[in-house]
Amino acid sequence: MPSRGPGRFTGPYTPCVLLAIAAASPAARAGKRVDLSFGWPAQWRRVGSDEAAGIGGLGTASIVLQLFLNAPDLPRWDSAILFDDGARNALRASSSDGRSRAAAFSNAAYALVAVPLVVDAGRSKHTPAAPTLPRATS
Repeated sequence: MPSRGPGRFTGPYTPCVLLAIAAASPAARAGKRVDLSFGWPAQWRRVGSDEAAGIGGLGTASIVLQLFLNAPDLPRWDSAILFDDGARNALRASSSDGRSRAAAFSNAAYALVAVPLVVDAGRSKHTPAAPTLPRATS
């Protein structure tokens, strides 16, 4: 049975696939190209030392966790946690037909998660930029 944990999408091609999806998305290409031949634009904020330390720490922690932390072969509990049994009994359909309908609904709801991404990416090409409001001066 395939793994269902957080590492189930790790593999040798995962970074390549994620980069290809990001590069091919209209949202990634929607912005105006900035000429960087003369250096970093003055109006853009640079990464500070606090942010650099945070990025480095999170990157190091994720690599250490990926390489050295493995899920236990056997779980360390032998009963339900908190209110799992009560919630499962209250939400579970009593018939196999009801469970089948719930599975179909769950699959459709899972697919609907992508709708905002697709709609927003499509709108970014055709919708003019929002007008900017004047700044208040004091």
